[in-house]
Amino acid sequence: MYELLSKPPIVEAVLEIHVNPSPNLTTDKLKNPAKKLFESFPEQRTRREFEGQYQLDAKGEKVNQQTRQEITGYIYEERERKQILQFLKNRYAYNRLQPYVSWDDFVENARSNWENYYIGTAEPESITKLRLRFLNHLHIPTTEEPSAYVTTYPSLPDTINDTVNSFFYRIGLIDREGITSRAVHTLKPAKNEFQVILVIDNSVEMTIQTDPDNQEIWEKFEKLRSKKNQLFFELLTDRAIDLCK
Repeated sequence: MYELLSKPPIVEAVLEIHVNPSPNLTTDKLKNPAKKLFESFPEQRTRREFEGQYQLDAKGEKVNQQTRQEITGYIYEERERKQILQFLKNRYAYNRLQPYVSWDDFVENARSNWENYYIGTAEPESITKLRLRFLNHLHIPTTEEPSAYVTTYPSLPDTINDTVNSFFYRIGLIDREGITSRAVHTLKPAKNEFQVILVIDNSVEMTIQTDPDNQEIWEKFEKLRSKKNQLFFELLTDRAIDLCK
């Protein structure tokens, strides 16, 4: 177990349940969930996907172009825009923006909206994948090397003495239970000129095949949470963790 942080740097947390959709599902159904949903999530937006194809002639010039646009579902937001629901053909997603309250609060809201609204609206045939993604922003001084805050860092030859002002690190993992993980670390500018933001983007997922009403998926989300926490704590130094206390 890892310690609870009093100042978690989470800027967005996402819980996703991917599904095998019903053959009878239409976007009109996703557009018209139970009316009670709109009491908490009154703002509705359309989710679209775009696809384009083009052909080139022997000279490399474009001779034919085709574009396709498809509505894949709808996004529901509360007025404060701290919580977002995504009702898509092939998945359900619950997004929590700052402030992140707690894991219990996060998963309970995700669960209630899945059980009370998405299942009844989309009527999926089965669940195919579970996924968590946590995006963190850690503000660190520009006077210090990022290597003071991450445990895995690109090494430079001794002949290069310049200060690092940007880097991108990504690693993918899979464990014995089939849980796949991805950790991404990078830097981006902060509003404060004396700081830079260390972006910590961790995601974990597992492939399953089960019924939409199977309550065991929430136990599996607990396993995903443990793996997510391991990525966060083990890939950051004690100095980075101290900033979150």
